[in-house]
Amino acid sequence: MLKGSPDVYLSGPIRKYIEDKGGRFHLRWGCRQILFDRSLDGEIHVTGLALSKATDKKVVKADAYVAACDVPGIKRLLPSQWRESKFFDNIYELVGVPVVTVQLRYNGWVTELQDLDQSRRLRQAVGLDNLLYTPDADFSCFADLALTSPEDYYIEGQGFIAPMCSDTGRSLHALDK
Repeated sequence: MLKGSPDVYLSGPIRKYIEDKGGRFHLRWGCRQILFDRSLDGEIHVTGLALSKATDKKVVKADAYVAACDVPGIKRLLPSQWRESKFFDNIYELVGVPVVTVQLRYNGWVTELQDLDQSRRLRQAVGLDNLLYTPDADFSCFADLALTSPEDYYIEGQGFIAPMCSDTGRSLHALDK
């Protein structure tokens, strides 16, 4: 687990590193097309990205490109000609799974401790630092963020905070039965 917020401890440092090396981020611009050429030996070379925002359009050229997409997004973005490559064609075998995350904050600690008084002491987080994950449950991820990532999630006077992630597709399909 991260020490705190992913923006501060994961994507923030990555962004800073890229910007320090001269890279740029084009936030709030949609990538409409990957522009590319093929060399004589058939190798693909990206020559730019066609971006748009409202009625504004631009082409960005760079030494390297990174696109952060969900599964349906990358399938729409990749040029159809790239499917000739097994590497890119395999992307179309992926299935996107919608997920919902709920965070619950309790007025005490939900722990393995058997002492109710101790579980209500809110001056420090108590219990095991226990991230649990299973792909076979409606709520597949469970942790007390106040323990696993105290930098941003432990708040004195408040208790246990649980993020619970659920595969909404599986959960909603179960309601049909």
